Amino acid sequence: MKNLLIIGTLLFSFNLFAHGDHGHSHAPAPMGKAVSKKRLPKIAKVYVMNYIQRGALDKTWNDAVHVKSEKKSFNGKEEWILSFKNSKSKDKKKQVLYVFMRLDGKLIAANFTGK
Repeated sequence: MKNLLIIGTLLFSFNLFAHGDHGHSHAPAPMGKAVSKKRLPKIAKVYVMNYIQRGALDKTWNDAVHVKSEKKSFNGKEEWILSFKNSKSKDKKKQVLYVFMRLDGKLIAANFTGK
């Protein structure tokens, strides 16, 4: 299972660096097909692992556990909020990471406040 997550992360990260000299827009990408609630934690875990690889999160987040997935509306748009708990984090205020995703599974943002 851990190997699958590492491979998924590597495949995803290669796409992050593919950026040739071509015209493109920074407008939000069009919504794709909605992702099932069951698949969301696996997708979000890949985003968490990318944050770890970039040094934005400590390596202890590799063992973070998915706690909850819920759909909320912000400014009239629905989003998924997934929470992950890292009991190994020394900072009690930073033991829960909230990952915000579009309904199609694309990452919006992540933070420790849930807002």
